[in-house]
Amino acid sequence: MKISFSKNLIFGLFIVLNSCQSSTENSSNNNTYVSLIKFFEEEKIILTKKNNLIEKSLVKDGNIETKKMSNINWEKELEIFKDCDINKPAWRNLYHQEKEVLDKKQLIRYTSLDDKLTIKNIVIEYDSTNKISEIQINKSTKNNLYTSNEELIYNRKNGYSIKRDQKVVLLGNSNLFIKALFLK
Repeated sequence: MKISFSKNLIFGLFIVLNSCQSSTENSSNNNTYVSLIKFFEEEKIILTKKNNLIEKSLVKDGNIETKKMSNINWEKELEIFKDCDINKPAWRNLYHQEKEVLDKKQLIRYTSLDDKLTIKNIVIEYDSTNKISEIQINKSTKNNLYTSNEELIYNRKNGYSIKRDQKVVLLGNSNLFIKALFLK
């Protein structure tokens, strides 16, 4: 009786430990879509090492300000793009993926299948070496108090831009455009 109980206990522990290991391996690669978090983490490291100068222009409600900047906090600067990653468990299968080949470029387009999602679409462009060259993101939020539309573009060679149009009840409209150019 003791031997049979011990065998069952060992067998049961083996099954439990084996199932835990399998679920850990599967959960480490839960990305259904291209990971923007991973891409922008890598970009942060590359840009920090290069320590390039950028020319950043801000246009807010018609007022323009431009300055050249160095020693940029790329973690903070790229955060808005990383926040658009659609690899959330609750969003699995809520984006339609479409691939397209144009000349030497490949495009992957993710389009929201649910109007409630703020990330409406993402277009990722790959160059001829199969590396991401550009990412375009469209976001939209609408509720009883405000409407916000954003277009984010990140180009690996040239820089990035952020365009935001907001309409807020009682406060009116607000427009913002940021363009950062990588200077060689």
